[in-house]
Amino acid sequence: QLNYTKSFYFLGHIYENFIKTEDDINRSEVMMKYYTKGLELGDTKCKIALAILYYDGYLVHRDINKSIQLLEDSIKDGNMKGLDMLFLIYNYQLKNEDKALQYLNQSMLNNNPDSFAYYAEYLSYQKEPNWLQVRDLFFKSIECGSCEAFTLLMNILRRTTFTLSLDDIKKLVDL
Repeated sequence: QLNYTKSFYFLGHIYENFIKTEDDINRSEVMMKYYTKGLELGDTKCKIALAILYYDGYLVHRDINKSIQLLEDSIKDGNMKGLDMLFLIYNYQLKNEDKALQYLNQSMLNNNPDSFAYYAEYLSYQKEPNWLQVRDLFFKSIECGSCEAFTLLMNILRRTTFTLSLDDIKKLVDL
């Protein structure tokens, strides 16, 4: 017998992002039905998707505690992508820097690509950032396949005195 667990994530994702109806309540119900079914069958992608929805309050009632619980459950189930989001929630929303850094360190230990970029961004807000370390973290993040690194790097370049050398730019192009 085939395992259709993953299909519930994709169906939920389609209703969340691509199916536009005049009735968002109906769309939300169908999306939640698919994500919840995937969640019941143990799909950690559904846990992450629901956590993001509950955090953002998009098509569902905003519930940060439910978001955190789903992210922690996904980590227990082996999906380490929730670590980065927990860092973001605890650092920016709940203002608990110690707990945020615990999640970020765990994420970097698991070589989650975006975690290195998030740490570089975090360091850029320090009173006297080590710009060489910031640069090296961005390179590592990009080399690992981060989707967030370029966006975060551009934000840092816009708001700080941090610059890249011509050699750094060439290296980025080659990555």
